[in-house]
Amino acid sequence: MVFNNFGVPGTVYTTADKLIANGQPIRVFGVHEIYGAGAVGSVLRNGQDATGTIYVQLTATDSTGVSTHFNEGMLFPDGCFYDEGTSVTSAAIICHAEA
Repeated sequence: MVFNNFGVPGTVYTTADKLIANGQPIRVFGVHEIYGAGAVGSVLRNGQDATGTIYVQLTATDSTGVSTHFNEGMLFPDGCFYDEGTSVTSAAIICHAEA
């Protein structure tokens, strides 16, 4: 699978807060999350920790899976930090490191 001219993306799997790219530019193409009861959406931040600027607030739905897609990819110039929401069981982040 190839997205535009970005090459083949990789997938990062996590069950907790996760630094996706440590200070390097990264393009995120999508996120798939599995939620339990009492779900609160996760946040994708530009930066290396939970103090980074919020770029995306993901929508949560109790006891289901939710996929969010960015067709052209969302660029995080200072790296990307996945700030996991409440009741997230797992998440898969589809991304590609920029050169």
